[in-house]
Amino acid sequence: MKIQKIFVNFTVIAVLVAPLVMALPARAATPDWNITGTWNLDFNFGGGHYLHTMTVTTFNSTTGAFSGTGVYSDPSYTWTVTGIVSGYDVTYHIVYTGTNAGYTVDVTGTIASGGTSMSGTWGNASQSGTWTGVGAATAVLIGPPTDKDQCKKDGWKIFNNPTFKNQGDCVSFVASKGKAKGNE
Repeated sequence: MKIQKIFVNFTVIAVLVAPLVMALPARAATPDWNITGTWNLDFNFGGGHYLHTMTVTTFNSTTGAFSGTGVYSDPSYTWTVTGIVSGYDVTYHIVYTGTNAGYTVDVTGTIASGGTSMSGTWGNASQSGTWTGVGAATAVLIGPPTDKDQCKKDGWKIFNNPTFKNQGDCVSFVASKGKAKGNE
């Protein structure tokens, strides 16, 4: 009886909340930075510096997903990397494939405003520390909008090619087929 009452209460809540959730616009976080290229990484652990090189070979500018390979200063320690860039945030997962195969590291961090460095924390089941990276990220261009509906519900805020002061500027840009300039 008690389980049936919980199920009925849950069902009522679900019926009331579902329309509200479905009404919210779905917005995927977009990456601000494309990190394709070579990054010199310094993993700090117990006072020591463990220098690695990460080469990002694929990057999806829509989702921010990336992948690549890496190597420790001893070239027998090779690894693969997969991750996501969302705005200025970066997360990635390393799996060693050479010496110490199967060893994993999970990394979170932030890309600096100029795109030439990033830093954060790393860890696995038995170790953790901080890390820094130096490389050259490039800004991901978003836009221009091609339909006025892309400007609605704060959609105008995601564009950086061009940028807009408000929704009206964005709609005007689309209506004029790009002749009306954004907030350049």
